[in-house]
Amino acid sequence: MIKLSLLMSLIFSGLGAHAFVNSQIVTNPQMRACRVANGQFFLVDTGLDQIGLCRIGPSTIGAVDLINKDADIEDAPSSIMDYKNGVTTCDSNHIVSFPNPVGRPMKACYYDDGSIIDLMTLGRGKTSSLNSLLNRVLKLN
Repeated sequence: MIKLSLLMSLIFSGLGAHAFVNSQIVTNPQMRACRVANGQFFLVDTGLDQIGLCRIGPSTIGAVDLINKDADIEDAPSSIMDYKNGVTTCDSNHIVSFPNPVGRPMKACYYDDGSIIDLMTLGRGKTSSLNSLLNRVLKLN
């Protein structure tokens, strides 16, 4: 009887830990925001930190930026504000480069507030049909 009780305790504690781990994966806000946007979440290592990015079609933007995309203007990510305002260039001191998930170099505009947008996405601008999926997520069309 003691062995059965011990076995049951181990099984239930294992199930509880498994559910906790899975709930952490499911509720990661960056991954969730990207999934809601029908994007693909990935991490890049900048050498100092890891940054979560979301690829929506051919467009790439910071996953945290998506979480805060509906914030008031004064709290909105700079990446999204510049993109919405039609900015298509990045100050040279804000350009960062790192390998994308398949190992190719990727350049992005990294703002002082921690927001980030791929230079190709920014350069194409909000009027490009290649950014139409991102525009839909940002409620620009």
